[in-house]
Amino acid sequence: MRHAMRLAFLGPIMTLTLVAGAPPGSAPGVAGGLTDADRVAFADRFTRGIWPLMAEPSLTEKGCLACHRNDQSNTSPLVFSGSPSAVFASLLDEGYFDRNNPSAILTRVAHKNDRYRMPPVPARSWSRAELKTLRTFVAELNARRIREEPVEGYRSSR
Repeated sequence: MRHAMRLAFLGPIMTLTLVAGAPPGSAPGVAGGLTDADRVAFADRFTRGIWPLMAEPSLTEKGCLACHRNDQSNTSPLVFSGSPSAVFASLLDEGYFDRNNPSAILTRVAHKNDRYRMPPVPARSWSRAELKTLRTFVAELNARRIREEPVEGYRSSR
């Protein structure tokens, strides 16, 4: 009886798992919604074009690394440690390039409200040119993401 109840309970869950399929980015060779080749290409672009903006070395202007380092002074869940490509992989996997994430890098550095903008006051805001570089990178990255195909026979309610 106990075994039958367990099967009755797990049956619909297993069926749902089989019908729904795996989430985007979980297939072999696809991480963060990017193919392996795209992931390598965007990691390189991040290292050359975005990382220098985030790691601004000027002593008078705090870059992202001034606060988001891996030590006790960092009160944020966002930690930049390792190589630029490792930071890119972490940001990608944790959704910091996602369009609808209120904590996304682009959302935070472009925020109009000083209370939410990164880097925080009194640090210098990103320039229009720097924001354009980041916007272009994020838009092109999101355009390359692999979208999960609809399940055959499934109709959206839209």
